[in-house]
Amino acid sequence: MSPSQEIVKILDLVAEKKITAEEGAELIAALGHGSDQDTTGQGPSDTQATGAEEARRSGRFRWRGRRHRPGSFGGDLGEMVDHIVAEAMDGAFNEFGASANRRPWAHSAQPAQADQHFDLAAGADRTMKLEIELNHGSLVLVPSADAQGVHFSYRGPEQLTPLVSFENHVLQIEQPRRNVNFSFGRGMDTPRIEVQVPAGVTLTGSAELMNGLFNMEGLSAQDLKVESLNGAFRVSARSLSHCSFETRNGAMEVVAGEAQRVSMETLNGKLSLAGVLADCSLETVNGRIFAEALPGSRGKLSAETVRGAITVHIPKTLGYALKAEAGVGSVNLDVHGTIRHQSGGTVGREVTMADGDEALQIKLETAFGSITVEDSRA
Repeated sequence: MSPSQEIVKILDLVAEKKITAEEGAELIAALGHGSDQDTTGQGPSDTQATGAEEARRSGRFRWRGRRHRPGSFGGDLGEMVDHIVAEAMDGAFNEFGASANRRPWAHSAQPAQADQHFDLAAGADRTMKLEIELNHGSLVLVPSADAQGVHFSYRGPEQLTPLVSFENHVLQIEQPRRNVNFSFGRGMDTPRIEVQVPAGVTLTGSAELMNGLFNMEGLSAQDLKVESLNGAFRVSARSLSHCSFETRNGAMEVVAGEAQRVSMETLNGKLSLAGVLADCSLETVNGRIFAEALPGSRGKLSAETVRGAITVHIPKTLGYALKAEAGVGSVNLDVHGTIRHQSGGTVGREVTMADGDEALQIKLETAFGSITVEDSRA
């Protein structure tokens, strides 16, 4: 077999992932090309070939970053090897780099099943931890009629069917990154992952979405962190405690019976939060902010945007301390039927006032937009 055929064969082994890129580079070097190339233009000796094969099988190859001189194969062999290594690094980044903190998967991971059912341990703590990583698809968490079972379902292209594992009250869901070359056609629905959780179970852990909606209805969560690159959030919860919701592009709407230490953050999108609030924060760069504090709210409530209006509703019976600042915009107050204020777009307008026991400490800030604080409509 000629040297060029040997190199092509090695490149095929790398492409088929039968050997690593580093092993491929060493095999090519062992053929006699590059800095140690046989000037006669002949192929490698039997000793060289045998040694290279033994080294490949034993896994002793290491990439040393050598620069090879042009060989008889044509072109710069060093550039070819660099290209192989670059492709391997790109593949490693796509597979592992985006989730460097990926957790080891339990042995019970079950791929390629659209519907699965898992049983909760009888009498166990009513808490379920999420460890979810999705590339494409919406995640929906809803109550289940089954008091002891968790039901997983997937609707979407088979190529994107996620791996699923449930063990010790930990639900792991991951879409494989490797060997997936898929694009959505026009009119094709976004893949949907739905998890039905028994009522009374509190969710914790984390969920990371690349592209897709996050929707949670009728459940409770504590110490839950949800992140998305491109996707909206819709949450209607019984209670939320120490939860954070972050996305780069997308709106967020959160309604909770109780919302304690809840943070919401996006770069592009409007934010909405309603419930009995305690130490909550909302922050966006481009978008409006709406917050409604129900009776019993307390602690801090902060809202900040660069471009957008801020509207806050508070109960008539709730004492508050307010600091509102609008860089370019108006500050409008109509609170408790006695405090009224309106500034007509004054640049750098700042308003500070308080009423009652100051149970709710409100801090509002916008660079370009108006601020409105008024009594709740209910």
